Amino acid sequence: AASGRSEPYLTKLSALGEELWSGAVPLDGEHGAFEALAVDPTDGGLLVGGFMASSAADEFTFKSAGNTPDGTAVVLKFAAASLAGAAAPARADAVWERSWPKHVSVKALRAVPAAATGGAGAVALLWKEEEPSASLVRLGGEGETLWREAFAEQHEGTDVAVAADGSGFAISGHGGPPGVQGRVTVVAADGASSTTATVTLGGDPELIFTECWGIAAAPAGGFVLACGAGIEECGSGLSASQLSDCRAGRGDPRAGATPRAAGVWRSLVTKVDATDGALVYQRVDSWTDSSDPDFEASEWSSAAEFVVPAADGGGYFVLTDESDGVGLIRLGGPKKKNPNKFKKLCKKKKSKKACKKTKSGGKKVCKVKKGKCVPK
Repeated sequence: AASGRSEPYLTKLSALGEELWSGAVPLDGEHGAFEALAVDPTDGGLLVGGFMASSAADEFTFKSAGNTPDGTAVVLKFAAASLAGAAAPARADAVWERSWPKHVSVKALRAVPAAATGGAGAVALLWKEEEPSASLVRLGGEGETLWREAFAEQHEGTDVAVAADGSGFAISGHGGPPGVQGRVTVVAADGASSTTATVTLGGDPELIFTECWGIAAAPAGGFVLACGAGIEECGSGLSASQLSDCRAGRGDPRAGATPRAAGVWRSLVTKVDATDGALVYQRVDSWTDSSDPDFEASEWSSAAEFVVPAADGGGYFVLTDESDGVGLIRLGGPKKKNPNKFKKLCKKKKSKKACKKTKSGGKKVCKVKKGKCVPK
């Protein structure tokens, strides 16, 4: 901040986490901030997005904390050369700049590789208070707008991901009615079509809220969302029976569901299909220490907010917001097939018919290839 201004700010770290430089990047108006950044793989440039020209600096709230109340959405791109010096770049160093006065902020920003449909560029998730609040804008390599679409069924958008094969995009977020439920919108590469699906932990959606703040493309296809789920509070607008259930922590009426008090959330990681957002799997986590070893009964609260695929393709890192501090979860990836597992079994088969009928665990595991019986 300078002279009472709150300005967008950048810090560059070395591979070992050492600070190389830090500095403000003043934009229009009194207050602003960057909410998102991405490195462009085509040229090593840096894409940054957020807002400028905000009237107040007392509500710079991001991710699960909320949204800043006003401003103008903006994206800038800096060339790699402007980042290589000893100081932060200035606004004048930007290769290009784009802004959207009718939107408050850029909630998320991703670089789009050259191999993707439509070529290199970026995709930015725009936010505004009025519905439809979530819009996606596809930018070309020079910052030109290729298309922009709004998604009414998505409601609030929180993050965006580019499909691993470059065939499209996906938006995470949440909204209602009823209550607040997670949302994921899968968007075609040209923006011409989209599908919105609900992400939920289950139970009464007016009691158990599900909110999703982060999303990443799964290397093998599909998308993984970082969410949280729990009873927010037992406030107004609930029926007498709902209020009774809420106070007892009965947000989920299903048999075997564990009661959890209002304000006790759980981290929810969800994988969805890349074509329609259909559920592939979910898992629930929460941190506990030795003094509170019972996960189900713990009053410690956790929520997943960021998810990043591991560099080796074997799972994900999930950053969580905790009752006290932050947490990190390392999740494994899909089990790799062992091509030699059935090699000996298949080799024993003397005829093509016997080969094709060979089973293990009820599934056929052999096939005929070039006259030989080999594993599928």
